Amino acid sequence: MIQMLSTRTVCCKLSLDADAVAAILATAEAFNAAATYCASVAWEERITNKNKLHHVVYGPTRVNYGLGAQLACCARDKAAEAVRAARANGSDTCPTFKPDSSIRYDARTYRLMSLDRVSLNTLTGRVMGQLVLGEFQRRYLYDTSWKIGGAELMQRDGQFFLHITQTKASPAPDEPTGFLGVDFGIVNLAADSDGET
Repeated sequence: MIQMLSTRTVCCKLSLDADAVAAILATAEAFNAAATYCASVAWEERITNKNKLHHVVYGPTRVNYGLGAQLACCARDKAAEAVRAARANGSDTCPTFKPDSSIRYDARTYRLMSLDRVSLNTLTGRVMGQLVLGEFQRRYLYDTSWKIGGAELMQRDGQFFLHITQTKASPAPDEPTGFLGVDFGIVNLAADSDGET
């Protein structure tokens, strides 16, 4: 039996010092240029599978954009998902990413630390940031029944936000105790199999 997962995203404001901001901005530019390159290759060669795309773009992504191994894989994944979505929606235009678009982080490229701090991988090494949490975010992030997943670092109006995903197993659906048929009609809006209208 396939286990279904529930997923939620917690949006947290992030405070960074000037050096960290500079490193993040440079990383965002390289990351999104790499994602645009990966998307163009996937589009031209009609590849939507991340693993197949990996063998084609991994080396050039590392060499040409200076990304570490995991950030290169995250850029590839972002590109493959965008191309898959564009093809599914019937688009005839290859997806591209602006230099200030989000950076995708996985479990190896960011880490939540004590005292609401976070460590983020950049082109120049790891930088530390401080999560600015309200009661809502704190309650969700510290709920240990949910497993912390990847994150997207976004910038909006000069502010940075870390969108952290969490997952947990979905509860088993209730077993039905009976059945009821409903007929939608013109004279009676709805009539059920028990004779009620």
